[in-house]
Amino acid sequence: MNYFTIPGILKVDINPANLFKAVEKVTGISKEVLCSPARQRPIVEARYIFAYIIRKKTNLSLLEIGNLMNKNHSSIIFYNKQMDWFIKSDEKLINLYKKTLNQLC
Repeated sequence: MNYFTIPGILKVDINPANLFKAVEKVTGISKEVLCSPARQRPIVEARYIFAYIIRKKTNLSLLEIGNLMNKNHSSIIFYNKQMDWFIKSDEKLINLYKKTLNQLC
């Protein structure tokens, strides 16, 4: 099992189904839309959040994550690089990221 800690919370189990639900609850974007080829900004931001959390908090390979999202491994690398940059500068995306992590508790 893969666990990570949030201050005040003991342990949380991350699995793709729970993460899809958390992202949908926070962003309002369903799994089907998240995995579609749509390129509107809110959808892309939800993809960034999903890919970033699942890559950082699980032991899934890039290929496995890509298969979950109907993307290739290089897309997952790109999403994570973008999220690393946005985490430093975009307050809105940081808040969505934190809310998604809190939904997993």
